[in-house]
Parts: sequence; structure tokens; C-alpha cells
Amino acid sequence: MSVTTDYAFDNQAAQAPSRLGALEAAYDPITIARIAELDLPAGARCWEVGAGGGSIAHHLADLVHPGGGSVLATDIELALTTPAAGLQRRQHDLRGPLPSDDRYDLVHARLVLGHLPERREILAKLVASLAPGGWLLIEEFDATSLQRPLTVPSEQDAAIVHRVVDLTQQLLVASGADPAGGVEAHAAMAGLGLADVHTRVHAESWAAGSPGARLLTHNTVQLRPRLLAAGATEAELDRMVELLADPTVAITSWPLVSTRGRRAA
Repeated sequence: MSVTTDYAFDNQAAQAPSRLGALEAAYDPITIARIAELDLPAGARCWEVGAGGGSIAHHLADLVHPGGGSVLATDIELALTTPAAGLQRRQHDLRGPLPSDDRYDLVHARLVLGHLPERREILAKLVASLAPGGWLLIEEFDATSLQRPLTVPSEQDAAIVHRVVDLTQQLLVASGADPAGGVEAHAAMAGLGLADVHTRVHAESWAAGSPGARLLTHNTVQLRPRLLAAGATEAELDRMVELLADPTVAITSWPLVSTRGRRAA
């Protein structure tokens, strides 16, 4: 079954596995630590929304399946989410009805809602899918704080980083992304009646060879045709990739805004 989406990064593209692998390496430790803070019951039922490469879905299955729990992993493209004990995979478009009538002790979505114009309506549906006492964990970038060079060989190189980052942002917004999705999540979740709403923000420098630098490289390669159409030059994009492999270069990460809230018991 084919699902139409305006998402800028096609998970069926040749670069998708490498890109998702870099994203997981950069952000899984943050997500896993955040999940560890939640008092999930024995045998918890979990829903991993937008499972992508499946790393967090697999982590959740390892966490809850021994106690009788289960994980539903959904995405519009599930080819990269491999089977595992306690893991059910289902192709699903968040813009439609909920994937089941089940209620969950944890619903987690990382870098999903910010790409969907219907994000507010979808957030309400995710809240409705929670069991009493269940947790919703939403993780999105604060892309109002654009990535910026920290150390680069020259002012010309700094200008290239600024330009490629700015054009990438413009493409994401044109595809329906919300740059402020991360910073707006706290108020939105509180407004939907969740309790114990708490936000943590993570940002760092990305140097050559880091998962973050690899992620930026894959982004630049995968978006290259669209970046060229938006006005970037071949030379600028080639230089951006060179800079991301230069050990003297460091660029700020996107701040990842991790917000959790709990449905009343």
C-alpha cells in the first residue's frame, strides 16, 4: 500500500537507511534516557509512532516484552523496522483514524508531528489513545534556533553553512514542517489536560565523524536536487559535505525538545 506524504525525507530513498542510522546514533541515547524516567507498569503497552528505522521500537520491546508487555510500531513505510519479539508492525498514516482501539501506557513520537500540518489534531488523538496514567512523550526540534558554524576554516565557509542550513529549513517549511514544533509542545500538551508536563532540551556541538555530522551529510545528499532547485550551487553543496568531514569544523546541533505528560489515572 502506498501512502502519499509531503515529508521532505523519503524513507524509501536509497540514502534513507544511512540517514536514519545517523539520526538514531545521534538521538537514541537522549530518548532512551527520557523513557527510563517514566514509571511504566509491568507489562506496559507501548505505541511507537513513526518508527523509522525501528531502534526505539526495538528498545521498548526489549524493555516491556519480558514482563508481558507489547509494542505497536507504526509508520507510513515499515520496510526499515524489522520484526522482534513483542513487536507488532503496522503501516499507518497519522492523518487518518487511530490504528486500533487499544489504549497505551506509553505513546512516543520523535521528529514526526513537526512535519505534519495537522499536528494539533493528531496530538489530540495521541492523548486520546493513552490509558489512564499513561505517558505521552513528544520529541521535536526547536528549528527556530537554526544550526550555525562554531569553527570553520573561513568566513566564506561560514557563509556556505548558513546558506545550506537556511535553504534546508525553507524546504522543510515548504513541506509542512513547523520550526517551532518543539517549543510549542509543552503548552499544547498541558492544554489537552495532561498532568506532570515536563520539558528537557538537548543541544551540543557536532564535529566531523559524529553521528550528527553524518546526519547533516545525509540530509544534504538526499535533499541535493531540491536544494539546487531552491538556489544552492553544486559548489556550495560539495563544500558543505567537505566541511562536515573536516575535523577542524564544528556546527551546532538542532536543539531536541523532549516533552512528556501524563493522562490522569
